[in-house]
Order: sequence, then C-alpha cells, then structure tokens
Amino acid sequence: SAWITGTLTRPTAAEGHTHLRTFSTASKPTGLYGYPELTEPKGFRILFAQAKAEIEASIRDIYTMPPSVEVIRAMDEISNTIGLVGDAAELCRNTHSDPEFVMEASVAHSDLFSYVSQLNADRALYDALLRAIKTKPAHIDDEELEEAYRVGESLLLDMELGGVHLNDEDKTLATGILDTTSMAEMNFGQNLTSKRFNYFSLSRKRLQ
Repeated sequence: SAWITGTLTRPTAAEGHTHLRTFSTASKPTGLYGYPELTEPKGFRILFAQAKAEIEASIRDIYTMPPSVEVIRAMDEISNTIGLVGDAAELCRNTHSDPEFVMEASVAHSDLFSYVSQLNADRALYDALLRAIKTKPAHIDDEELEEAYRVGESLLLDMELGGVHLNDEDKTLATGILDTTSMAEMNFGQNLTSKRFNYFSLSRKRLQ
C-alpha cells in the first residue's frame, strides 16, 4: 500500500528532507526506537491512537481545502504518519525478544492495516485528491513540485486498487478480505520464528 510506504528516512514532498517525529516532547523518557510512548508494550496503543487522531484532523482539513498541490502534500504527511507507526510496529513484531511487546506491536500493525483500508475506501478523500491532481500545470520546472504531483498520482492509484470506486457492500467485502489476508500473513511470519505456533483459521469462503 502506498499509504504505508513512508519510512523513518523518506523525504516528504511537502518538506524535501528527512521526516522524523515522536508525537511528544523531548522531556519525556525515551522508549523503544526513540518513542517516549514505547517505554512499555501498551505504548503501541497510545502511538496508534495519537497517529489516528492526527490523521483524522488532517483529513478534516483536506475536505475543506481548495484543489491545489497542498492537498497532495497534506496527504503525503498522512502517508508519513502511517509509515512511522507501521515501521515501528513491523520492526518490533519481527525482532523484539519480549512476547508482550511482540503481541502489542502485532495488534497495532493489524489495526493500522485496517485503518489504511478505510482510508483507501474514503470516496470524499479520493475526490479531493483527484481534483488536486487535475491542477497540475502542463509544464513544471520545479523538481519538488513535480515530485509532489507524482506522490499524488501514486496515492490515487493505491486508492483505486483498494476499491474506492466500489459500492458500499463491495467495499466492505474487499476490506474484509484485505484484513483477513493481513492477519494470515502476520501469523505466518510469526510462526517462522516463534517456538509456539499461532493458529489461524482461514476458510476459502472468507477470501471469495
């Protein structure tokens, strides 16, 4: 998913430099990967909740913004926010020695994937992005501006692949399939390295 390709070192179209954020102040104790929230396993719940609240605020702003490249930049910031939490959860669930940290990271990763599926199905968000992309000038001399529009086109394609054009019933079905697939992949990955198998019931009907 293009929404979740943001990494701890990927420059954003909005800023053109490394985007690092901790969601909190430097006066707090430093936790896992530099996040003050991750001094304990349940901190992943806080991290996800903070990211979701920030994203929801950005989306409300996007709904009211006039069509321009600023809409794309705002959505690129959302992508980076998703990437920061997703990277931390992915790394922890695959490498941490504490089973509780692994469990909480896995839940956060699953919740984030489900939330991304919802974003991909948001027609109003898609329409705002499409209108913004249509403002692209015929000729662009500014490399940063060109990059911003490329990011927008990538996000637009990702939403289309996520089924934003489907009716409500089919969107729900598609989202359920994606969530089921994500859960199966997560359990498979954990079982490759865990001494204790995580069993996951998966029927053909759930993927049809």
